Amino acid sequence: MQPEDLISRQYIVDTTDGRRLVGILLALDDQGNLLLTNTTEQTPHMRELGLISVRKQSISKISLSKNDYNSMFK
Repeated sequence: MQPEDLISRQYIVDTTDGRRLVGILLALDDQGNLLLTNTTEQTPHMRELGLISVRKQSISKISLSKNDYNSMFK
């Protein structure tokens, strides 16, 4: 698997401040910072954020959505 295989997939990103972001990976830089598009913040009231940048230092966990995982590994 190459780094470009990770682009255009939906990820769930948990942040160090307790937020959960769900978005499509648009870019990843050499320092591990993410650029996500079509992003929503998963709260009781689900907030649309759109295009966001997530710094590596603020990421506590990142996972591939179940649908994208199944399409990549089956």
